Amino acid sequence: MTQLVWFKRDLRVADHAPLYEASKRGRVLCLYVYEPSLIEHELSPRHLQFIHESLVELQKGLEQRGGSLQRGGSLTVLRGECPKVLDELHSRVPFSHMWAHEETGSFQTYLRDQRVRAWAKAKQISFTEFPNNGVVRRLETRDIWARTWQARMVRSVVPTPKRLVGVEVNLKKMKGWGG
Repeated sequence: MTQLVWFKRDLRVADHAPLYEASKRGRVLCLYVYEPSLIEHELSPRHLQFIHESLVELQKGLEQRGGSLQRGGSLTVLRGECPKVLDELHSRVPFSHMWAHEETGSFQTYLRDQRVRAWAKAKQISFTEFPNNGVVRRLETRDIWARTWQARMVRSVVPTPKRLVGVEVNLKKMKGWGG
């Protein structure tokens, strides 16, 4: 079954736990979403240019992960609000599992992530988020914060996937969604 890797601020193939774990489980659909609500309130033109340049490099890195006779992964870039974009994409290319890094951003991205988790649960899609920094989310008590933080800081770098089996998305069928 297809695995979805949702790239947020972590636009790389190296040391990327969601991409690595998805690559071990089957076909991988890599996704980046330009969200108008975030662009309008949080991103400057310089930041958008940096994102664009990073997406170009990410695409190159994904394509290089193909076998000798097979193209590697590809990056699907869509425009719209999550989880609506995810719902439309899932109707076109069903995926069984979503993978992403936890995002430490604004209150708006925090609420968006809550909506996406609720959407995935309602659709019975597994959603695994990996920590990407020293911020420890969803602690019931601060008593374990230091131990958890220390364990994260000393963990090994995640291997870069050697091979990806990509999924093509026909954006022409997704009217108005292409980035």
